[in-house]
This record gives sequence, structure tokens and C-alpha cells, in this order.
Amino acid sequence: MLTSPAAAALTRAPLAGRPRTYPPLRVVHPVVRWAFYLFVFSLPFEYPKRTIPWEVTTLTCAPRHGTHRRRAAGAGRRAGPRDALPGDHPVLTSPTAAALTRAPLAGRPRTYPPLRVVHPVVRWAFYLFVFSLPFEYPKRTIPWEVTTLTCAAFLLAALLQPRTSFARLPWAVRWFGVYLYVLLGAFVVDGGHYGDQVQKLFTLLLEAVLLLWVASNVLDYEDVARGALVSLGVASALRAAIQLAGIGTERIVEWTGGVRITALGQNENHAAMILSGGIIALLGLAYGRAHSTRWARALAWPVVGAIAIAIVQGGSRGGVLALGAGLLALTLGGASVATRLRNAAAVLVALGFLIWVSYQFVGTRNRFLQTAETGFMAGRERIYPTALRMVLEHPLTGWGPLTNMYELGNRLPEQHVPRRDTHNLALEVLTSTGLLGMVPFALGTWLCLRAAWRARRGVEGITPFALLIAVLVVNMSGNWIATPLLWLTFAYALASGRQPTVAT
Repeated sequence: MLTSPAAAALTRAPLAGRPRTYPPLRVVHPVVRWAFYLFVFSLPFEYPKRTIPWEVTTLTCAPRHGTHRRRAAGAGRRAGPRDALPGDHPVLTSPTAAALTRAPLAGRPRTYPPLRVVHPVVRWAFYLFVFSLPFEYPKRTIPWEVTTLTCAAFLLAALLQPRTSFARLPWAVRWFGVYLYVLLGAFVVDGGHYGDQVQKLFTLLLEAVLLLWVASNVLDYEDVARGALVSLGVASALRAAIQLAGIGTERIVEWTGGVRITALGQNENHAAMILSGGIIALLGLAYGRAHSTRWARALAWPVVGAIAIAIVQGGSRGGVLALGAGLLALTLGGASVATRLRNAAAVLVALGFLIWVSYQFVGTRNRFLQTAETGFMAGRERIYPTALRMVLEHPLTGWGPLTNMYELGNRLPEQHVPRRDTHNLALEVLTSTGLLGMVPFALGTWLCLRAAWRARRGVEGITPFALLIAVLVVNMSGNWIATPLLWLTFAYALASGRQPTVAT
């Protein structure tokens, strides 16, 4: 592995991690150089018995007229082979490249800090966390979820390499930090109700923001980003295989007809969101990134089909729609018309298969038909208007975290539950923290979306944007603000947006 783009270009060897670009190496103009040498040479030759009013060193130190306006050929740009004299070796601008090829450096050699690679412990702790995402286990006996523990292990491992793990503090992370501050303020203004539950929620959100910070730096390396996508895809395939094999599954009879199937006691909508992310990751590896291989395309399709069947078995309308939105976003990538047509054809095949499978399962088909014919959305048709009225009553600071859910439950007594979720990410932020919390949260989300859209010209291609669209769409019919996948997707978008544009 080499640590210089110039060395990699000359030797055709891969760079360690993500390629980095350096500022152009400038050279000193010959007139400026020799004028400086003349001044230094004149220092011992001051002549007090002169007839002119100024000393020799004063004259040699004075700038010569016009020299600061002239530039040598090639000054201000990176030197290349054309700058070498005939018969000489190529003039290089990287000490590593010069050492490998024994070629002279252009001008004064500059040294750059070595290109860091992610520590193996940090890397594999991150892969373990990503792999654990589809395996949440609500029926656990321990107080914390599996993904919470693996995320904490990853954050602790990141301390082994702080200069890499905490290299940058993106503005999106800062805005989400402001949101956490407003969340605490809303809790105090509300009177400190439900302190134990708010403490747990705040701990989860604090861990999520720290995950966003560290993961956005770790995913800055191309090989780590590729490994994370593979981990999510493989884990989703294994989770789907468990459900299709009937291991630890539950069948919930729907009053409209049919059943909803889930595994490990997971919420069907939450499982659909994570499995949809796995499908986008696999198709992104095959079609969405700038560099893909044929074996990835060949292996992706049977695995994607199995995961899609598991999603449809759960009967999640929002999960199916989110997957469809993510698949459509994949068509926006591609450096050439042929690539876009290929991606569009692949997406049409995937969408056609998803629609066909959804029609084959009675429970999922009836749920879509029921929504289309009657407008019934499992109570959301009453939750959304009630939550909007709550926002209008407390527009600035909201009702406070957790208090908003209990207030919503009191206003919907027909649900016979003490508290009720808003089933919408935006309504959750507005009802809990008001506009003071919504503004920083929206700014952080917009920065992630902008970075994901910029990434379509980079190494990761359209994959970050498609994955983020899928996760945000599913959060329009559900509130998964404390789910690690949401913040991992934010981090992937931020890291991918910093990558240089891939030449077409």
C-alpha cells in the first residue's frame, strides 16, 4: 500500500484507504531566488566609506521592480513530466514517488503527514456494530439493546485512534448537538416529568450523535465504507434467512385477512426499515458505486430477492414504500448514459419483483387495499391531526420529551394505552422540542442530504443518497429517531460527500 497519489499513479498500486489530494507544489521564481542569494552574499560587504546615501545591503534587500509580477513557467501548479529537461527523469511532486522512481523533486521537497489507515480493532468493532443492526431482540432480559452495546464497544474502540476517529467535527454533528441541548432545555421547562425515561432516551440520542461523529470519520476511508455495506448486506440476508426458515418467528393474524410474520420478536416496521437498508447496500455495491464488480452483481440478486420476501411477509406498508423510494433514487446515479440505463433496468426489475411479491401475500395486499379504499392507516389518520394541534398549542419549546407521547395518548383514549408515539420523525421533534429543536435538527438533516447528493460524483456514487432517502421515507410513517441505522446513514452521507469527484 502506498501513501501518495503520485506514487500510486506511477506504480499502479492501490492507495491505503481513501485517496487524498494535496495542494499544488509551488516553485520559487529564478529572479526572486537569485536576488535573495545576492542579498545574503552582500551581508559581509558593507562599506561605510561609500559616496552613495544607502548601504550595499540596503540596496540588495530592496525589492526589484516588476519581479513580483512575473511567474515562472509552471509556477502555481503541480509539476509534471513536461517540466523535466530532455533526457531527465520525470519531475515529481511527492517524496514517496521520487523515492520509488529515483526521479528528482520539483523545487523544494515537501513532506506530508502519512496517510492514516483505520486501526484493525476500530475497523472490526465498527463492522460488528453494523452487522448487529438487524438483530435487535426486544424480548431481552438485559436493560440495553444489542445494537446499543455494540455501538458503545465501537465508540470505546475509537479511543485507540483518536486522530482518525475524531479527525473532523462536521457542522451536521454540531447542529444535532444543539438539538440535544434544546431537548434538555425542553425537559427542564416541562418540569422534569418522566425523568428516568428521558434519561434513557437522552443517553441513546447522545450515543447516536457520537456515532455520527466517529463513523463520519471512519467511513472517510473507501475500504471501510465498502466493508460496512458488505456487513449490512450480509447481516440483512442472514436475518431474512432466519425468518424464511421459520426460526423464532411470530404470526400475527390481521383482521383484514392474512398474517404478518416477524422474527426475534421485532417490530415489523422497524425490521422492514433495516432490511430495506440491506437491499440498498447490496444493490449499491453492485450498481450504485463508481467501481463495482460482476461478482457483486451476480450474487446480489438472489440475496435481494430473499430479503424482499422477508420485508413483504412483515406487511409493513411504509417499509415497502421506503424500499421503492430508495430503489428509484438509485436510478439517479451513473457517470454515463449507458450506466444510467443499466441502473434503471436493474431497478425496474427489482421494483417489479417487489410489487409482484406484495400482491402474492394476502396480508400485505389487503393492507394496501384497505388504505387506498378507506384511508385507514392503523390509527395514523387520527394521530397526525392531533399531533399537529399539539404543535400549534406549544410551538416554541414543545411539550417536552416523553411528555408529548403521554399527552398524545391522553387525547386518543380509544387506543387504551397511556402513551402514544407520533409515528412521524418530524412530528416527534416538533411536539417534544418545538421550533427551537426542529431548526437545528432540520439543518443537520439537510447538511446530510446535501452531502449525500454531492457524493453521486464520487467513489460511493448514488448509494448514500438512495440509502438516506429510504431511511427518511420510512421515518415519515414511523418514529425511529433513536435507531442507530438513521445516524449511521447520516454518517455515511457526510463521509461520502467529502470524497473527490471520480473522473469520467
